[in-house]
Amino acid sequence: MRGLDSPWGLRVTGLVGVAVVAAGAYGAGALPGRDPGAGLRGPGTPGATFWLGLAGWVIGLAILSGAWWRLGRHLGGVSSRWLLVTAALWALPLLIAPPLASRDVYSYACQGEIWRSGLDPYALGAADGGCLWAGAVPELWQHTPAPYGPVGVALSGVAAAVARAVGGPADNQLLAAVAVLRVVALIGGVLIAAYAGRLASAVGVSPVAARWLGLLSPLVAVHLVSGAHNDALTAGLTVAALAIAVPAAASGAANRATAMETPATALHGGTASRTGILGGVAHGGGVTVTAGGAPTSTNDGFERIREHSPHAPGVVTGGHDGASEGTTERRPRRMTRSDGGGAGLPVAAGALLGLAVGIKVTAIIALPFVILLVAGQRIQRGASPARTIALAAATVTVSGALVFTAASLATGLGLGWIGALSDTGSLVQWTSLPTGLGMAVGYLLRAIGQPGAVDTAVDVARVGGIAALAVIGIALCWRALQATLRLAPPTTDPAPAGGAAVTAPPPRTQLVDTANRVEDDRRTPGDPRYADPRAEAGQHRFDRTAGGTADLEPAATHRRTVVAACGWALVAAAFLLPVFYPWYALVPLAVLACATPPGRTRAALAATTIAVTALTLPNGLGIPVLTKLPGAILDVAIVGALIAYRLRNRRDDPAPAVDRR
Repeated sequence: MRGLDSPWGLRVTGLVGVAVVAAGAYGAGALPGRDPGAGLRGPGTPGATFWLGLAGWVIGLAILSGAWWRLGRHLGGVSSRWLLVTAALWALPLLIAPPLASRDVYSYACQGEIWRSGLDPYALGAADGGCLWAGAVPELWQHTPAPYGPVGVALSGVAAAVARAVGGPADNQLLAAVAVLRVVALIGGVLIAAYAGRLASAVGVSPVAARWLGLLSPLVAVHLVSGAHNDALTAGLTVAALAIAVPAAASGAANRATAMETPATALHGGTASRTGILGGVAHGGGVTVTAGGAPTSTNDGFERIREHSPHAPGVVTGGHDGASEGTTERRPRRMTRSDGGGAGLPVAAGALLGLAVGIKVTAIIALPFVILLVAGQRIQRGASPARTIALAAATVTVSGALVFTAASLATGLGLGWIGALSDTGSLVQWTSLPTGLGMAVGYLLRAIGQPGAVDTAVDVARVGGIAALAVIGIALCWRALQATLRLAPPTTDPAPAGGAAVTAPPPRTQLVDTANRVEDDRRTPGDPRYADPRAEAGQHRFDRTAGGTADLEPAATHRRTVVAACGWALVAAAFLLPVFYPWYALVPLAVLACATPPGRTRAALAATTIAVTALTLPNGLGIPVLTKLPGAILDVAIVGALIAYRLRNRRDDPAPAVDRR
């Protein structure tokens, strides 16, 4: 069936939406000449062409967003290859249209031209450096130095060199530079496409669902494909570093587990039927898995879980001669190159992260999480956690630092970009949560006759935001560390002379319902007293992991905690630092797409992605500039809602269960 609500119909619908958006770019986009929407803030009124283009932007973006959202409910019927083809089709109209929603690509070209000319882009803005295309750069950034690392400036220099080699009128050269910068951004998209699947599989999330959220969203279409932001390549390199840090054996095991998932939906779960290669059968009512350590789910929505099964991989039985039964002993398996245990992969992960930091410094937030993923594979095999984490930290950090230093030396650029970062903070917009709170306080102070205190209020709020970011970052690192330490195999007491090793008895079989409650195993499957109301609708706990199969392998769950912590740390940095632009969400979205199973969180991420994409007009003017007071009030409401939600959850949290593993 290929109706409008089928995957094929939604592919065509999305393509129509993208085509309408691309057509609108010719009238209201970020054109290299005069801003077609200049009258929105200054004297005059935009012409009819701009309004037609703006209508195309609104209508096309709505069509694209609706098709993408609906496609998220049909991921069980498509493959990763099908999604990648869809992404390519949706990108084509934007690649032949003017840039949308930002003029940053012109700033990149000028920064590259200044560096190519032998001047310092960390000291000169586009106008100060005599850039041939300075007229296309927004007036706000005409005198702002480059805030990007040496790798980003060098790539912009390559684009400028190609443009000057093309020759001809300045406008033609600028188009050539934009084309090269779009190729650079597309390389970031290719890295996401290639490594998101590997990372998602390693942490028990469907690669199809990860690519849908991280590669096909309207945010990617507008700001990666059309806008060609540096954040695109930063996102690709960060995802690649995280994926390479995960052992290949983990990806393989999770791939086998992912084959067991019910591929119904990416957003809210559903039902399906599939026989997995582990021998389990997934169907509308539940899943039976016949592999060691995997759950057995009954048709009434409960799962029987036996942890540390004596038949699980990596567990051997035996007494003094290794032949008797009834005891278990976990022996660390020797690490091989196929497991990703060689030194090459940690070095590669550090090098990729060093390149990402060489584009945008905020990528350094991923460093502790890459280190923990690298260390986790050895800890899982019985290595000393402290020594392993220290060795991983040294390997990853040194390799990343060497790459960054080599890029700085090769380009002749130092650390001037650090000082340039402060210039970006001169813009005051409510999209940065602490900035919005400071604006709200400033408006209040102005109302009571203290207009001079407005800037102070914003500065104090921004300092508080950085402090909050530090606290959140430490908490997420601690959570990731605890998850990594849980990868360690259980310890066993030494075997007495001539006897079997003494081990703790395996945990009793438990029944875990869809609300994660731990109950006595005397429950009888099918007993109406314990019926799950969602069972009739075919929604079971296993079904809700259609985008991830953490229940199939505890190690994948712990790795997913590390990757998710990295993603949320990047989210915190995006919204708590002094300035936020929609394209800043590309990096955290790409990471979280690989670590978020279906459910309310994934649905909220998808909805937020659409909302963030709509924060800018097609000519690059940000809606927050036009809505300062309402936006500041919105930030106060958001913070209040978050505090209330946190307090309610803390009050309603039940007493901890004995064992929720």
